[in-house]
Amino acid sequence: MMSEATVIIVDDDRSFVEAVALYLEKHGYHARMGFSGREGLDLLRNSEADVAVIDVHMPDMSGLELAAAVRSRTSTPAVILISGDDSVETAAQCQSAGVHCFMPKPLAPRELLRVITQAVEQRN
Repeated sequence: MMSEATVIIVDDDRSFVEAVALYLEKHGYHARMGFSGREGLDLLRNSEADVAVIDVHMPDMSGLELAAAVRSRTSTPAVILISGDDSVETAAQCQSAGVHCFMPKPLAPRELLRVITQAVEQRN
């Protein structure tokens, strides 16, 4: 179990974000929540995070745009892009964005936890 690592979850599906945050906190992570691309951008600008889990399709800012903004910072979290659109095109866009990985929804909680743990370990 990891502790002291912070994960920012950004998705316009509020119940999804809250469920993931609760699950991660039960497994020793600090979770911060954003419910839009703009909220995610504010969180990422104003706090240190080890991992950011970002939805690709949000109404105000795409996850790809948010990932690009994250990469422009000096201290960048590992980015995991997620989407209900598991098309080859979306997966390819995510992989070419230089992120840790792309995960299609629905997410298996244990698999998400494994990928986040791996991302934290690689950062350390």
